[in-house]
Amino acid sequence: MSYTHLSQNERYQIYTMLDLMSVAEIAQRLGCHESTIRRELVRNRGGRGYRPKQAQVLAQVRSIGSRNAVCISPVIYQRV
Repeated sequence: MSYTHLSQNERYQIYTMLDLMSVAEIAQRLGCHESTIRRELVRNRGGRGYRPKQAQVLAQVRSIGSRNAVCISPVIYQRV
């Protein structure tokens, strides 16, 4: 299995399946590893439980913060 990020659609699927089946069954249905689902639930569970819309926003924020490229402002770029 190759690594891919969960999509917004997959997050909503996780949310709808949580009450119906186990984490292992959810992972099998989505075609990913069980630990991926468990990490998703732990990382994105708040006071009102797992919420897929909030999980997607948090994932996008974390993704932006993990970029390796240094952004050069237009002012500095013009000077160089």
